[in-house]
Amino acid sequence: MALRSTKARLARPVPIFERGHVTGISTGAVTAPFAFLGPAYDARLKEIYTTLSAKDVMQPRGYLAVMLEDAVSDNTPLPRTIARYVDQAVVDAIEGGTSL
Repeated sequence: MALRSTKARLARPVPIFERGHVTGISTGAVTAPFAFLGPAYDARLKEIYTTLSAKDVMQPRGYLAVMLEDAVSDNTPLPRTIARYVDQAVVDAIEGGTSL
């Protein structure tokens, strides 16, 4: 994890930010808001990055899905997972531009 270091001083990556929007790709899409919000959210960031697994974001549809569905996996678990970590306080902190 890029934010974890044995050095006392750590150069923290700064996600691309425009008021109300923090972006990332793949796992960065889930972790970027917490990296942006700073050390107060590091525990949540670490938990997300180290404990989430495929079952938290998708469920397989089966072999026939390759031919009959729009994707081989269903992302039904993803909104539940996001809701576990992103509450109104997180949204307000991002919107307010509170960071680092």
